[in-house]
Amino acid sequence: MYVLGINAVFHESAACLLDDGRIAAAAEEERFTRRKHAKTPRSDNPDQLPWHAMRFCLGEAGIDLSRVDHVAYSSDPRRWRRFDAQGPYGWVAEFAAKVRAVPDTLRLMGFRGEFHWVDHHTAHAASAFYPSPFDEAAVLTVDGIGDGNSTASLLGAGVRLNPLQEIESPHSLGFLWELVSMLLGFDIYDATKIMGLAAYGDPARFAEPFRRLIRPRPDGRFTVDSRTTQFWMLDYQTPSGYFQGLERLFGIKRRADGEKLTQVHRDIAAALQQRTDEVVLHVANHLHEKTRSENLCVAGGVALNCVTNEWVFERGPFARLFVTPAAHDAGTAIGAALFAWHHELGNDRHSHETTPYLGPAYTSSQIEHELRRHGLRYVKVDDIEREVAERLSRGMLVGWFQGRMEIGPRALGNRSLLADPRDPNMREILNQRIKHRENFRPFAPSVLSEEAGRWFAMGKQTPAYEYMLMACPIADGRLDQIPAVAHVDGTSRIQVVRRDANPRFHRLISEFQRITGVPVVLNTSFNDREPIVCSPEDAIETFLRTEIDYLALGDFLVSKEENRRVERIERRPLARPVERLLPELQAAFAHVIQRHRLGRLDDAWILTDRVDRAASDQVLPLFAEQQFFVDQLARERMAGAEALEIGVGSGALSIAAARAGARRVTALEVNPRARLFAGWNVLLAGCEDVIEILDGNADLFRPVRGRRFDYLFSNPPFLPTPPDTEGVRHSAAGLYGLDFIEQLLAGIDGHLTEDGHAQIVVVTPGDANEPAPLVALLGKYLSGAAKLIVNPESMAFARHADWLCQSGVATEPQTQELKHAARRDGITHLHLAMIHYDPCGKSGVETTVSEKVYRDWYAPLPAMEKHR
Repeated sequence: MYVLGINAVFHESAACLLDDGRIAAAAEEERFTRRKHAKTPRSDNPDQLPWHAMRFCLGEAGIDLSRVDHVAYSSDPRRWRRFDAQGPYGWVAEFAAKVRAVPDTLRLMGFRGEFHWVDHHTAHAASAFYPSPFDEAAVLTVDGIGDGNSTASLLGAGVRLNPLQEIESPHSLGFLWELVSMLLGFDIYDATKIMGLAAYGDPARFAEPFRRLIRPRPDGRFTVDSRTTQFWMLDYQTPSGYFQGLERLFGIKRRADGEKLTQVHRDIAAALQQRTDEVVLHVANHLHEKTRSENLCVAGGVALNCVTNEWVFERGPFARLFVTPAAHDAGTAIGAALFAWHHELGNDRHSHETTPYLGPAYTSSQIEHELRRHGLRYVKVDDIEREVAERLSRGMLVGWFQGRMEIGPRALGNRSLLADPRDPNMREILNQRIKHRENFRPFAPSVLSEEAGRWFAMGKQTPAYEYMLMACPIADGRLDQIPAVAHVDGTSRIQVVRRDANPRFHRLISEFQRITGVPVVLNTSFNDREPIVCSPEDAIETFLRTEIDYLALGDFLVSKEENRRVERIERRPLARPVERLLPELQAAFAHVIQRHRLGRLDDAWILTDRVDRAASDQVLPLFAEQQFFVDQLARERMAGAEALEIGVGSGALSIAAARAGARRVTALEVNPRARLFAGWNVLLAGCEDVIEILDGNADLFRPVRGRRFDYLFSNPPFLPTPPDTEGVRHSAAGLYGLDFIEQLLAGIDGHLTEDGHAQIVVVTPGDANEPAPLVALLGKYLSGAAKLIVNPESMAFARHADWLCQSGVATEPQTQELKHAARRDGITHLHLAMIHYDPCGKSGVETTVSEKVYRDWYAPLPAMEKHR
């Protein structure tokens, strides 16, 4: 049985797949899209699903959405009914409506199972309790906001999670950290910076104002002064908030960009950290009194505060602690799936197998392919751990890319940047040369589990030490040996590395100890102001644009010195970024995006209609077929070409052709609405001097009659016309959508130059093995050499017929008749396929399978809110 967990409600969008109760895969959307936090929290986008992460998880099991038995979504729109939709909560009605639309979206994409709403904080709690080593435990979740609450206390026992108490919005520690972050001149997501800054301050200076601001209650709850904070004004998109209350409270003005940090700022950060420690301990103490449990599980964004975790555990009544490595919102995808499996379906818990290494892994051949594609010089070594340890000991910086990617915000030895902790200058080197961040921010040590107690003053033992979720003092006499990982207060946010948890990373540190006598390496996330790298391509790109000395990808070692002349493979940059538009145009564009859909194909931003705009003139969103086209583009043939696109749609393919070097692109389109969208997208991409959009015609080639082109391309629409329909609902026409393709193939030879090339990406019918009708058409109309590349993953034709009915294109009787006709004609599946055609080649049709698998290709590619 498969259970898919999804988080998309606010930020840190993520997916998790359970296979008979075991976590088969989990990943954050940002790692694939390369956009931090995946999306901006808005009232109109909690239905923007993490399609990349979902496809990865499903791909790990070799299934699609039709094989998923249960989907669990980490929010419950029913919980929002208590809010008055007027005043500061006017956004709630739209937000809840968007959340409620998620099941319908999934069903359109093929899901046929049971859907579960899981309260946000319950999902947080489940992500900590079920993977924990405890059969029973008190569970505490603390973050900005969930489904109307900010903090929740629960009791976990066996497979059950029972709520005990919650603190409702607007009383929120998470929101306070975000507001103070902006007050001190940082971003709304920069709580980690405030944690680092706090160690430089004196909490006593602002202790009293914070005591007035946050007040513990005798029942274990707390309140935050809403008049001072006005959290409902927080805006993640700008970002902005209400600062006048805090300015009055602290007697300062909000720190402006570029303004120097002063002791006042450090003291405010210190006081916030101290008050957070006190308040969370207050809540935890009350939870212990209520449950009498010796075990505590913690989750939520505030659980990423390693100082608070240490404070609560060491000074609190609990004997044992578990903090989930994905304590932030991404972890709710895991929690939602586990809650549905255990609490709602009643399945027993497996033996405890906690690991953060749940993301994508890459084979040696995949890694080597990327190294060659980038033109890098590299060597494959027999003992990568020894080679890297030796270079670390000589002060080199190494990007370490191994195995499955971690989930959570901390790099834990598979997507890490490593350095020598003995060098007192290393923190400044890393902050300035690689990470490009503030010098006050510390770096973490990874230490062998066998040696941890001798190098760090660890208190009670907890698995949280394995995930960089606890801060503890460096042991006496050791600080001078590892100064690069010591914070100003003499503490470190450590990662204890066990051999059985990460054998390769453990061996690397062991080799470093053999060389230096120090069982510790400096470990920070492998990124540069971007999400942690996910793929070999991400790692190579970050390596090339920074001053990392070596890159260790699997068993391959790459030297920066030997590759200084290698240029990054960069796509043509956006010519007219939104930020350069006039403010009034920028505001208008933001309004347009809210009503439509903004996607991205390579580096081009493409505006289309939303998925739910079911109309005959709909400008369809981007799908995998457009990415298939770009991946297969014959760039050497396109460079300098006079090109023709039949059916421009949104303009995405014409823009890709222009960016590949076409001298001129003539684009034909019948749909007036599509011409408007395409024109806008061409302007946005800065390709208006290359692309000419002309009115199309039912006779496809009439507008360019008598002209020949070097490169002809098209992405024919596919939407079969149901039987007995008056007229056609789509320009594809025909019972199986082949009319457009047949007309296109019939005219190709008359419009290509002698050495020209045609490329057509299609969705086309066939049986389970191949698109036989298309193969027959190719043989009938094309006189030269045709190559048909078919995506390995197909889709049942009946499922698409059902979608026609669900979306209102066909009636139920028409759908049944369409299915009957398909059975009669042997049509069982739809295929995603690419046609390459050379008129001067030897006549014939060669059919092959695509090396790259485009999974869930019938689902739209993820949308973006706006260019950032």
